Amino acid sequence: MNGEPVLSNGAALRAYALAVIAQDAAYDRNPQGDPVLLTSDMRRGLHAALSVEPPPLLTAGPAVTAGEQAAFRSGIQAALDMVYSAVAVALGPEQLRHRQRFVRRRSARRSSPSCADARMRGCAPARCH
Repeated sequence: MNGEPVLSNGAALRAYALAVIAQDAAYDRNPQGDPVLLTSDMRRGLHAALSVEPPPLLTAGPAVTAGEQAAFRSGIQAALDMVYSAVAVALGPEQLRHRQRFVRRRSARRSSPSCADARMRGCAPARCH
């Protein structure tokens, strides 16, 4: 076994993913030990979710009409579109604007590039924090 979850249904997989994300959020509040998820893990998960395409309707003969096939495809696509939309909203401009302000505020408190350069050379000017 390679450490991946062995789950057989969508509800259990969703619960597993939400639990991992909850553990990662808990780590953010109290960072001790190794982080649960890395940025690349989150990016890979989002990419996988956004890359899902509707599966083909499996039929065993002419028992399914063209209208039923279209309804199946439309229903699956609508569900996927809800997921795509939820991710897009969570990563939307309003959320990103908030993040940019937060990053700007934090970076304003850090030392200037000249101080960082001085530290790399092994000296720290008195004006650096």
